[in-house]
Amino acid sequence: MNTGLEVLSAALGAAALSTIGAFGLDWRRSSRARKSAEHKELRDACIVILAGANKIALKSAMMRANMFARSGITESLDILTHQRKPPDLLEISDYMFSDLGLVFDAQATIWLIGDEELIRGGGDVVLAISDVAEKSTAIPKDRKVDPNSTTAERTIVALRNLKSLAPDQDAERARQISVKRMSHRCALFGQMLRKRIGTNDVDAILRSFPGLAELEESEGSEDEEPSSVVTDI
Repeated sequence: MNTGLEVLSAALGAAALSTIGAFGLDWRRSSRARKSAEHKELRDACIVILAGANKIALKSAMMRANMFARSGITESLDILTHQRKPPDLLEISDYMFSDLGLVFDAQATIWLIGDEELIRGGGDVVLAISDVAEKSTAIPKDRKVDPNSTTAERTIVALRNLKSLAPDQDAERARQISVKRMSHRCALFGQMLRKRIGTNDVDAILRSFPGLAELEESEGSEDEEPSSVVTDI
């Protein structure tokens, strides 16, 4: 009788151990699959941010060129005679957010499952992208209407707006500095990602952009133009 109980106990114990082992193995596989999926999601999000930076910088440059082309009395007459329609802010917003929205989605992914280094690096790139877009679409100060201005001052601004926009040296210089800073942030972010994924040639970005270290040192100065990292956009 005791022998039968011992056999039954051994069988139950073996079954329990097998069940626990199977659950443990399944949990380990699930954990590995989850980590692999998160790793891929993070990698894809980082790629979207880096690619989006270049796209938005180019779009911003085209918007700036369009600002100069569509200005002055000729543009006003075209709108008045219904040859053109006035700029639609919603259309411009949709044009920018077709790429900028993807960048924000990618940043949210990094915030959700990334670590501090990724969050900070990705955030630096996104802030630099926003600065490029802002600097590229900045209206010259002498073309802006102050809400508190007098009728005479408003008239002067209106007369100025009859003349086509011309590139402002200070604004253009600020935009170029912003573009170079964005390139710098992208290069640092890319360098960090290469280290994290274990790329054989980790320092390829640093060698490709010899001015990267100098740019990082001079980045804190607003008055001094940093060294070029990429061709100006």
